[in-house]
Amino acid sequence: MLESKKTKCSECYYCKMHGRADTRYAGIGSSGYGRGNFFCEHPEAQNLKDNRGFPKTAFIGYGTAESTTQLQLKTRPRWCPLTEME
Repeated sequence: MLESKKTKCSECYYCKMHGRADTRYAGIGSSGYGRGNFFCEHPEAQNLKDNRGFPKTAFIGYGTAESTTQLQLKTRPRWCPLTEME
């Protein structure tokens, strides 16, 4: 059976890094880099609600602790708006 290729968050246009973790608390030392925080900037992801109806952040995951950080997640979350489009 032929299965369509699903887009991973690491390859998605809407996946953006917003800040890094402080290296003092990351256990890396003061000379290292903190892990990057990746969020989805898709317009539909900004309207996410939890099961009680409260706003939910579009947080995807953490990156690597390097200067050129990359997302460590190899798939995508269930709430991804691109799932409905495929």
